[in-house]
Amino acid sequence: MHCYPHSRTGGAAGKSRIKHEIKLGNSKKNRALPNERSRVFILNERDINNIRKSLITYHYKVNGDTIKKTLERHIDLYFRDEIKTANLENRAPYVPSLKQFSYWNKKLFTKDFSINKKNTKKEIDLKMRALLGSVANNNCFAG
Repeated sequence: MHCYPHSRTGGAAGKSRIKHEIKLGNSKKNRALPNERSRVFILNERDINNIRKSLITYHYKVNGDTIKKTLERHIDLYFRDEIKTANLENRAPYVPSLKQFSYWNKKLFTKDFSINKKNTKKEIDLKMRALLGSVANNNCFAG
């Protein structure tokens, strides 16, 4: 928790970003290979909920999968038809990228949740107690 009430959201307390149907900014150009780049996958609420389910199922458990492996399982589970049609049409599949997946991992789950779910109680007590913080780190005191 910060001492400044709106520092985390930059003055827009409790508001989320506006979602656009098209990707904002300049499009990237493929310099190395002559083939076309894949379209950017625009996530909607259903996709975000599916990402949350996949992360909890595969990533957030003791000895769970890495983010990359979890993304592969997520794509296999929710985008199997898209992969098949993309292979038949000889084009790049329209699926979320690793960068999008890791962004929503950080956005949906806190570091405390991650540490508590991916490690046993004994490991947390031995190695990671300082990462979870203390009362002095989480609260603002006068002076």
